[in-house]
Amino acid sequence: MSTNALRTTLRPAAGRTDYREPSLYRIAGVAIALVGLMVAAVALIANLVVADEGAGAADTLAWTFGVQSTALAVIMIGIAVVLIGILIRLWHRVESIKAALPTLKPQAEAEGAAPEGEMETPFGPAETSATTPEPLAIG
Repeated sequence: MSTNALRTTLRPAAGRTDYREPSLYRIAGVAIALVGLMVAAVALIANLVVADEGAGAADTLAWTFGVQSTALAVIMIGIAVVLIGILIRLWHRVESIKAALPTLKPQAEAEGAAPEGEMETPFGPAETSATTPEPLAIG
C-alpha cells in the first residue's frame, strides 16, 4: 500500500471530496452483509432438511455449525465496513469545516472593535450590538 493511498484514506482533502457522492463503503458493506446472510440461509435450509432425521443429522449439523459461524463473521465484517464508511464521511465533514472556517472569520478592523448597528451582509441585513440579546420565549 502506498503512502499516498494511506494518507488519502486517513485524511482526505476537503477540496477533492464531494458530500453528494454515495459512499462506496456503504454499498460494499451492505453487499458483504448480504453475502453473509445468504451463507446463513444455506446453513438454515440444511438444518431444516435434516431436522427430522434424528441420529443421521450429526454430519450435517457438524458442517452447518461452521457455516453459521462463518456467516456471522461475514455479517459483522459487513457492518464494520459500513461503520468505517461513516467514519470516513465524518472525516470529510471535519476537513470541509476546517477549510471553511477561515473564510467565515470576520476581518478585524483597524481599531480591533466589531462594528455596531445595522449592517448589510451577504446573507441579508443584520444588526449587531455589544450587549447580549434577551432569551426568546418558546411556546
